[in-house]
Amino acid sequence: MLEPMTPKTPVTEIGLVAMVRRVAMVALFLAIGAVLLPQTAHSYVTQSNISYDLGSPPADPARNMLDIYLPDGPSSEPRPFVLHIHGGGWRNGDKANPSMPDKAALFTGLGYGMVSISYRLSPMTGDPNNPDPNRIMFPDHPDDVGEAIGWLDRNALSYGLDPDRMILMGHSAGAHLASLVSTDPRYIERYGVDRRQILGAIPLDTGAFDIEQSVLGSADEPSLLFGNAFGSPAENLATNSWETASPLTWADASDPRHLFVVQNIPGRISLQNFMAIKLGQQPPASVVAVPLNHNGVNRAVGSPTDTTQTTPAITAFVTDRLAQYPGPQVKVSKRPPNVVRLARKARSGKPKSRSVTFAFTGSGNVSGIECRLDGASYGACSSPRKYWIGPGAHNFRVRPPYPSGRPGETTLVQFRAVAKKR
Repeated sequence: MLEPMTPKTPVTEIGLVAMVRRVAMVALFLAIGAVLLPQTAHSYVTQSNISYDLGSPPADPARNMLDIYLPDGPSSEPRPFVLHIHGGGWRNGDKANPSMPDKAALFTGLGYGMVSISYRLSPMTGDPNNPDPNRIMFPDHPDDVGEAIGWLDRNALSYGLDPDRMILMGHSAGAHLASLVSTDPRYIERYGVDRRQILGAIPLDTGAFDIEQSVLGSADEPSLLFGNAFGSPAENLATNSWETASPLTWADASDPRHLFVVQNIPGRISLQNFMAIKLGQQPPASVVAVPLNHNGVNRAVGSPTDTTQTTPAITAFVTDRLAQYPGPQVKVSKRPPNVVRLARKARSGKPKSRSVTFAFTGSGNVSGIECRLDGASYGACSSPRKYWIGPGAHNFRVRPPYPSGRPGETTLVQFRAVAKKR
């Protein structure tokens, strides 16, 4: 079980006018396109029931599985993707629910991939006064999500997906998990994933940003629904699980940006607004209230019959997050001349070796810098970097790894070293 951590310090609301304008413009474009263009079916391919468990044996071979949806056609580069987490009160539901075809068609039609995961579930029934201490409960659910992301970090490229450009989306309990994993990075970091690989989160109509408030204010079998998933009052006293499982505990402006799609109910909207403010976002631009019920919000995503703001807002958000992605880059600011002159030894007349220096800077989502000279292997390096060279042609290469560790674009510097004339 994960050890408790000290919650982050709350932050005040921060203006995001530029983001508001970008999202509004993209949403307007999509809305106009939806009116002027006929709806077309997009074909995609599905690879189902792939085990994402990194342990041996799997914690639950039947639940630790994922499905991958890809556009039906080649791509010159890995595709960004949306990772979907199903709802069901942390005690039922499945990755292959009836709403998935519309979601898969939406994102693959935009040229992205989509991944849908299942995770271990808490029991449907139990004794609230004497719960089974060995049952599936928090933090099993978010740990499974973190493990799925860890598997994708290692394997996404082999399926044509970009492990450095993923957006989390979930409905109901899945929305809670998407937000929790986005704001408390321990669930992904324990599997070697950098939090910068998650570009955004889309919680679809969840009221579980504050688990204690949910436990005390819920009329939906609180002693079983929340007790089985997050601990009874006695278990909470021992582990502080309610606070630790609450995205509001961890949210601040350093977390991935969220888009909240919610029922048009004042109390529900107020909670999303509060969460948005904790994230340093403006609620008007971050919270989309729609005239749908709880299940209707989930069904509307990508549906050809969706007449609400649900699908346009989500499409605009994903488009904006990907457009704002700062890929890793490196710029060489100092290098040797094209021809480097080598002095000669006094007695033998043979050319002496000499040092050359390179200076460079990384930008964007860079995770360190790697260098190599000639036939040497790449190694971590810092600027300035000095090498000793002899006569001949030389090639200096420098590249910025992505947060996932895969190499970024290489910059090549070529030069020659020749001995001075006698």
